[in-house]
This record gives sequence, structure tokens and C-alpha cells, in this order.
Amino acid sequence: FSVAADDGIISGVGVGKVTKDSSEGELAALYGKERVQHTQVDVGEGLTEEGAVVSLSPDQSLEIVWRDAKNMRRPSFIRVRGAVWHTREGIRLGTRLKELEKLNGRRFSLMGCCFDGSGVITSWEGGALEKTLPQQALSRVLMRLRLLDSGDDSLVGDQNIHSDHPGLQKMDPAVSSIE
Repeated sequence: FSVAADDGIISGVGVGKVTKDSSEGELAALYGKERVQHTQVDVGEGLTEEGAVVSLSPDQSLEIVWRDAKNMRRPSFIRVRGAVWHTREGIRLGTRLKELEKLNGRRFSLMGCCFDGSGVITSWEGGALEKTLPQQALSRVLMRLRLLDSGDDSLVGDQNIHSDHPGLQKMDPAVSSIE
């Protein structure tokens, strides 16, 4: 099974063949019943919601939480697992902070480390990615960078940090999650 032809992440549209109007039954028809598992999906802070996991290969999957959990349809969010999935700009799991700055044409903002919202990009600050990857809309693509505790207290906590912060530049963290 190959996802190569269906590996795009498009804000407000979907991921691959999964759209904002998809249902669990449609996923089974598209990807095969054996690849779709109804399950509870982690939504952060120890909470889960009704959803599905579409396993495409041992290291490629989609986690979906349903907006309409009763009828298992209309994804609330889709989280990609595996580096094959990418945005139109070529951003995928593993893309580094410095590459994101190049694609954006300027610095951007993200949350500090060592808490549940750690590394979430909060604003492209008017850069090139603001148009295609808006952070304030309901149809946004949420990206998280994997921030490690570097011992730099100025990077810690529930606060916005600019990507050009010297500690972040030294760390050059990678995208670890795309939803």
C-alpha cells in the first residue's frame, strides 16, 4: 500500500483522501476495513475523544477525532504520523526550525518548552506561511516542534517565544507533530 499520491496536507481541506466531511465508513472503503481502527485518540492533558486510526504502514498513520462522534464523521482534527505527509510547501515531520524560517521568510512565534502546549507554533508573524498555514482559523494546520529542556529558563513555560531566540537557534528543533 502506498500513500505517495495522497500525502498532501491542505489547510481547511484535509489530509490525503481524508476531507473535512469524511466518515469512518468512508475511510474503511478508501483504505481498507483492516486498516481503520475505531479507538480513543489522545487530545492532550490525559484526555481522549472518539476517533479512528488509519494505519497505512508500520510507520505511517493518521489519527482522527470526530466532530460528530455519534455518527463517526466530520473530523475535528487529523494528526499525521510519519514523514511522508507534507504541506504544499514541503513541510513534514522532521522539518527543522531554520528551514521553517526560510520558508516563512522571517521568524515566527511558538510556545515555550516543558508543558503540554510545548513547541506549538502560534503565529507566522505575517510571513509567507501565514497565507497557506493560518494559525488562528478553525481550518488551521497546527504544528509542534519538539523542544527539549536545554536548561535555558527563558525558553520554559506557557509563553510565546520567537524562533530567532538564540537558544532555539542553537537547538534547531524539528517538527514533531502536524494536525
